[in-house]
Amino acid sequence: MRSSALQVFQRNIKLYKEAENHLCDMNEESTLKESVFRAFLEDPKLGPSEVAAKLNANYNSVKAVFSQLCGEGLLVREGRGNYTPNVPRILLHLLDRIRALEKGVV
Repeated sequence: MRSSALQVFQRNIKLYKEAENHLCDMNEESTLKESVFRAFLEDPKLGPSEVAAKLNANYNSVKAVFSQLCGEGLLVREGRGNYTPNVPRILLHLLDRIRALEKGVV
């Protein structure tokens, strides 16, 4: 009986650590995404390589964030390394976030 309780305890510790690591990964991703988006909005002439240099971040990670922001409709890719903010979509996104906060969803 004792070994069973110990196994359950060890399994719970393992699950807790995995969940904690996952949350940390999500936080880091969210922070990078926010940092990249902010840096771009401050100077929309910057492409992924310039933003990566400005943030001292990995180029491939920054490029992936640009791609993700395009996929979400917040940026529009105009050409190789050239992006523009999709202002109407950004505003709609902000309105949705405000509505969710008001409802206590987020």
